[in-house]
Amino acid sequence: MAEEGRKWRITLEDGRVLDLNADQSIRDARSAREYAQRWAAINPAGEEISTYNVRLGDGRVLPVPATSEEAAARFVEEVYTPTGRAVSDAQNRLSNAHLGIDGESTGQWDFIDQASNAATLGLTRQTNAGIAAGIAGLQNLGERLGIGEGAGYSAGDAYNASRAAENIAQSEWERANPAQAIGGGLLGGAGAPGVAAAGKFVTGARGAGGLLSQSLGGVAARSGAVGAGYGATQGLLNSAPGDEVGSTVRGGIVGGVVGGAVPIAARGATAAARFTGADQIPAVLNRATGGRIPMLNGSVERRNISRLVETMRQDGISEDQIRENVAEAVRRGITPNLLDAIGPNATRTRALIVGAAQAPGRGMTAGAQYANEVRGSLQDEAVGQAYRLTPGETRTAAAYSDDLGRTNRQLADELYAEPYRERVSLTDESRRALDGMGPQMNAARQESSFRFPDQAQDIGALANGGADDVSAAALDRINRQIGQAGRNAGLPGDNQNLGLAADYGARSGALNEVLDNVPGLLPARSTYRGYAAAQEGVEEGLGALRPQTRPADYIDNLDTLQRTEAASEMGAGIPLPSTREAAGVGLRDTIVQQLGGAREGAVGPLNNLAGRAESNNARQVLEATYGPEAADLFQGGMGILRDRGAMANFMDSTRGSPTAGRLTAGGMADAPGIPATLQAAMGLLSKIRRGVTLTDADREAIVQLGTRFGQMPPLNLGPRGAPVSGPAAPILSQQVE
Repeated sequence: MAEEGRKWRITLEDGRVLDLNADQSIRDARSAREYAQRWAAINPAGEEISTYNVRLGDGRVLPVPATSEEAAARFVEEVYTPTGRAVSDAQNRLSNAHLGIDGESTGQWDFIDQASNAATLGLTRQTNAGIAAGIAGLQNLGERLGIGEGAGYSAGDAYNASRAAENIAQSEWERANPAQAIGGGLLGGAGAPGVAAAGKFVTGARGAGGLLSQSLGGVAARSGAVGAGYGATQGLLNSAPGDEVGSTVRGGIVGGVVGGAVPIAARGATAAARFTGADQIPAVLNRATGGRIPMLNGSVERRNISRLVETMRQDGISEDQIRENVAEAVRRGITPNLLDAIGPNATRTRALIVGAAQAPGRGMTAGAQYANEVRGSLQDEAVGQAYRLTPGETRTAAAYSDDLGRTNRQLADELYAEPYRERVSLTDESRRALDGMGPQMNAARQESSFRFPDQAQDIGALANGGADDVSAAALDRINRQIGQAGRNAGLPGDNQNLGLAADYGARSGALNEVLDNVPGLLPARSTYRGYAAAQEGVEEGLGALRPQTRPADYIDNLDTLQRTEAASEMGAGIPLPSTREAAGVGLRDTIVQQLGGAREGAVGPLNNLAGRAESNNARQVLEATYGPEAADLFQGGMGILRDRGAMANFMDSTRGSPTAGRLTAGGMADAPGIPATLQAAMGLLSKIRRGVTLTDADREAIVQLGTRFGQMPPLNLGPRGAPVSGPAAPILSQQVE
């Protein structure tokens, strides 16, 4: 998120960019982030965004970017009305009460909520609502005293919104998890206040053992009375705003009926239990809870695999997706772990794994060990991705170019020997091409005077006008000087003279026609040009990612070199080095240099190389050099490594702010506008709650399961195919073409 004065630009997780300013009542960076999160939840990705003018209750007209007029109106209702803000804040608090990072949550209700709510008959719901009302009241008081901003709604709105949010979250969770809902209610109800005393009242002094020997009518009456009392209390404490009386009456009636029926059902159930085996009840309850209660599941790893599976289901992750992501990573030469395989959109599962590494203890230690391992190998793995772009070619660009030059010289010595001794008669056209080229002839004579004195003598005679013929070697040497002069005149800059460059080109073309008719000289010259073009390709690749290099210019230059290569091969009659392959070696070395210059664990250099948008410079250069498929493989691999490095850096709490780490671990990092004193109290409650949900061993197991390379934990995510399980080595070692 970039902040410029009173303007904010926020990049959402789906890649959309939202520009916000003070006209939209954005007070600070926190409210800007909150605004963007609510906006993203209402406006689906992939739909066109327009601006709609929505009139507020105070008469203001607010321009709102949205995917539809209905979305704009709904957003204003949620953000700018007191009731809407209260409901939204209540839902955010409910999410932040669960394991999560950066505002992400593993859900708004779970088995622990169900059990604790039943154990207190709904008192926790009232307590949470009271805390929300207290926070709003303190914020509003601070605003009146001039020491802060208000909540934007009353304490009463906050109280009712908190109760309503928990009612909705519980109902939705119970519909999705009926078995866990029953198990949580039974487990929590067994520990409700007064249960033991109520049991003695119902069964009499002889206790439960004498239940079957007592008068069934008396026991049923007493049980009904107890049930009615508990039902009415729970109905009141769990009631929706405005339905307190009705919920209390309904709870009392249901409690009385069920309570009275329990002793009758108990006698029949006793025989059924003996027949079915009462010792199966703990196993059934354990399955219903997904192994989330430690006392019901002795295996730490198995228990936390169940946690991961549950969270992955919430993220919509299927076994097919896991397999596809593993196969894609392997195809890119990367050995994945579970964090890699679930992908960047599995926000809840990532939150669970990363959050487990935030709390001090064995989980944090495991997270730091993983982060150190990733930081130590990230650079080497990224360099390995670069070398996959040039399969079978490991020479550096300098060595590759030197070898091209050495081979070119050796071939030139062999191929030019006979043709260069041929005498070339000068035509009128060739004489006109040489007219006025004294500086170029002098340069050619000086170049050859030491090693080839016979050529220097021929060039001198030609320059003095006393020669009717000349050796092919001498004429070719002069022609190269004329060609170079033309290239220099065409270079951009103050001395550029395109007319002069064209004149030099025409003169060189006339001499080339003469030289190409010399027996054996065309193949020699074509071979030389082909190797020289390949060396130019290396240089083009080395400069392809420089800031001053435009991708379009690089692509044009590469096309020109490839045309030279094709023409040279035709004249040489033999295969010549690939200019595109040569450019690929140079570009690969440039990538390796960029990666090698980064500090350990840095993911910055990977960001540009992993950018797969068509407008991305690296994408255009990579496609032009290696082709779309190879570019996609490389950028996909760099994307996996970039995400891995970023996640590893975030998991290592030892490198960040300890306070920030504790707040994130406690779900408080994004809590909106909570005063420091209440924040401390709520942090304590959060730690107590999280201590029940995750033990130190659990956190360590979750981190290890999520970060273990080359091995997927057994994940039975649903009916689509066989479970993903066991060592991934057989998958990871397959040959991928």
